[in-house]
Amino acid sequence: MPAYFTLMMEFSRYEVDLDTVEKLDKAFEIVGLKFKSGFWGKAEDRTKEEIILHNQTLLEEDFMLGAAQNHDEGYWQSEYEYEGFSSVRGMFLNNAPEKGEFEYVLLIPEEEVLGGDVKTYRADPIERLGALAEKLWAIPQIRSIQTGVEGSDDMTPESEYREGKQMQTDPFAVISERYYPEQDTKLYDAKHIQLGGVMITSKKAKIEETNV
Repeated sequence: MPAYFTLMMEFSRYEVDLDTVEKLDKAFEIVGLKFKSGFWGKAEDRTKEEIILHNQTLLEEDFMLGAAQNHDEGYWQSEYEYEGFSSVRGMFLNNAPEKGEFEYVLLIPEEEVLGGDVKTYRADPIERLGALAEKLWAIPQIRSIQTGVEGSDDMTPESEYREGKQMQTDPFAVISERYYPEQDTKLYDAKHIQLGGVMITSKKAKIEETNV
């Protein structure tokens, strides 16, 4: 299975309502994520509306896919078009419901983002993904945006990063200005963005000027 760059959006379970998935889909359209089709298994033959309804039902149930269950029983994935990437997949993750949060994750082929190694990133795709993260931050329900590559740690939940635990920044994250001072700020380059957000980029990340 190919490796993926992941852009992870964190949401609070306590803000789930009857049209959470539909509102998220409309927000994605506004920021330029164009729905192409369902992805993998049963989702491939479903309409966007059917995928929204299926995922909304599971989200309201706080569903977590069990180890012995088939992936078709879980959240259905979507595929999008965005800014020239060959593939952008999206899916809900609810791996730790006891933490009161869930994720929506975008997956992009890692080879289109990385340079020569796992800590070197191509400038152009990172700029495009950073711009997407800034637009996504306008979605009121998003608590944080974090990024990773193959082998990165899982997303750090709000309950932990607001107490100072390091966020997942391979190479960047978006955090509320309220919680940014709790981070070890010397590790990051910080940029204040719209609606009280701070985009933090790891100083360990190397950005190279290379075409996609």
